[in-house]
Amino acid sequence: MATKKTATTPDEKSPPTPSPATERTRGRLPGPIIKRAMKKAVKKAGAEPKSPKFAQKPRKIGTRPLDGIQVLDLSRLLPGPYASAMLANFGAEVIKIEKPGEGDYARDGQPQINGKGAVFETINRGKKSVALNLKDDKGKEAFLALAEKADIVLDGFRPGVMEKLDLGYKKLHRLNPKLIYAALTGYGQDGLYSQLAGHDLNYIALGGMLDLIGDTDGMPLMPGAQIADVAAGSLPTVIGILLALQARNAGGKGQMVDIAMLDGVLGLLPVQVADYTVTKRKPKRGNERLFGRYACYNIYPARNGRYLALGALEPRFWQTLCRVLEREDLIEDQYAEGDRQQVLMAELTRIFQKREVGDWMEIFEDEDVCITEVRDVANAIQDEHLFLREMIVPTRTKDGGAYEQLGVFPKLSGTPGAIHGDSPARGEHTREVLLAIGYSAERIDELVACNAAEEPAAEAPAAEEPDAEEADA
Repeated sequence: MATKKTATTPDEKSPPTPSPATERTRGRLPGPIIKRAMKKAVKKAGAEPKSPKFAQKPRKIGTRPLDGIQVLDLSRLLPGPYASAMLANFGAEVIKIEKPGEGDYARDGQPQINGKGAVFETINRGKKSVALNLKDDKGKEAFLALAEKADIVLDGFRPGVMEKLDLGYKKLHRLNPKLIYAALTGYGQDGLYSQLAGHDLNYIALGGMLDLIGDTDGMPLMPGAQIADVAAGSLPTVIGILLALQARNAGGKGQMVDIAMLDGVLGLLPVQVADYTVTKRKPKRGNERLFGRYACYNIYPARNGRYLALGALEPRFWQTLCRVLEREDLIEDQYAEGDRQQVLMAELTRIFQKREVGDWMEIFEDEDVCITEVRDVANAIQDEHLFLREMIVPTRTKDGGAYEQLGVFPKLSGTPGAIHGDSPARGEHTREVLLAIGYSAERIDELVACNAAEEPAAEAPAAEEPDAEEADA
């Protein structure tokens, strides 16, 4: 084994010494205390950047890329609201159109912060809420008045629901030819599956992704993140909307953006699809170049029950790894086929299990090898690197307390996004928004009185079960 330095076991019961800036702005998160950043990374970065202060303040109007863009968001739960949250972070005015007495039921999720579900707060911050009954003629009339002036409508219902309400794309396009209508569903606006119900797990199962997750000879395993909802749903929705905005800015009209999460799942598998269409060989879990076939790109257990992720694909990384481990005899077998890879994996497992993860991180601290610890979420979000990049942002609660939440990405140098505001109460901005489009106070009072609209002060009717046809994607 390499002996150029003495590895020490990190004392996970003793907190790291924070920088003065960090100590001023950042409280301790619950969970294990870790060494937040690798020393190697700090050395390469040079002088330590300043830690962010509490919650970025909204930038001046006109300085963000989506300032002046208005979005009417009809979606609930995760995929649609997360997409519109990204637009809001970069300046769009996002108005949640919610059903009186019900609204987005993610508000009631646990755990709670500021009196709302923590996930709801994160993905609805800085938005407005207008509560309208779209089955009521007066509610429809108010929605059409909003749509006539809006730039984007984000529809999270199953295909056909808005048409049944006489509020579908064709009608809205005639009313406002520049309107971009983004419809986010599980299976798309047409095709054999368009009317099927589904959730994240169903989309990755049908799209071929779930079969690739798990042990080589075991059953597929549930992923620990919403892959279809976020990576195949929210992100393509943002991309589609921005593409449609660019087409409109180039002199075109608004258009329909059809986002299907099943499409997005397949779009996350370019390597597997390309390989199969050429070879007609089914990808086998644990037996592909980047998915368990080679020892140089794999996961290994260390002594303390934690794991190391090794990504030494390039020969120079593999050579450095073998040199540090004093096993230069393994270098020539990096891409040997057959049983030799099993021998290499067994040998690396034997070596890595001799030390704890913290020891290995110190040993490889000054070496150019793609090797990292496998962290849980509690450890990952406490990394000083992510804090300095403002991906974990200290935020004030309404009662003066503090908590940390997800920051804004991607990072734009000239027109960066920012967190601004809390998530809205259901119908909190009904009056404000309707007044802005010319409704009188008396007319709004009438809407509220007949339950065509709702304000927080109004007595909410008993919540109803959502209609099956109106179920979110």
